Amino acid sequence: LKNNADIFSKNALDDVFTDYQNLISSQPELSSETVLNTDIDYLKLEYGIMPTSHEFKNLEWSGFFSDKKFKIKGGNFSDFLLAILKDKWTLDDDDIDEIVMVHTFIFKIDKNLKKLTSFLKIEGEDKTYTAMSKTVGLPIAVLVEHIINVNFNKSGIHLPFKKNIYEPVLERLSELGINFIDKEINI
Repeated sequence: LKNNADIFSKNALDDVFTDYQNLISSQPELSSETVLNTDIDYLKLEYGIMPTSHEFKNLEWSGFFSDKKFKIKGGNFSDFLLAILKDKWTLDDDDIDEIVMVHTFIFKIDKNLKKLTSFLKIEGEDKTYTAMSKTVGLPIAVLVEHIINVNFNKSGIHLPFKKNIYEPVLERLSELGINFIDKEINI
């Protein structure tokens, strides 16, 4: 990150290095002159990400340790992150993306231990109609459609934990091919 310092906004760069210095000062056995002289050392100490790990290899592949410079005028750290990700994560014309989610819950009902596994797999159609756009954009669009259709006229922020909000949205998403498959077993 330090190699690309000239493209950070001053405030974002100050925040990054302030966090870095706070980390050093919270570890009495370290100093800025000793161990934490690289991004790799920072990842190891702060997040437990080792250079041999899958996470590290993904960060490396994505270009986070590259010396490549990006021209961002008046941007902040999130603009820099977006530039890195767009460089590597842009789909080619013949690429598609896929999202796979698995949620596992273990719970007890009437002294019976159960396991619920909920599975979702969405495949994109092309580089425009992606699985990511389906799972992010469609739920928001369906929610807005629901709010308009039922004349939802309450003001303020409402969390979608009420059945009258989430059930119609989940039903419509299922019609559009976005639904979890649930399997419950006794354990």
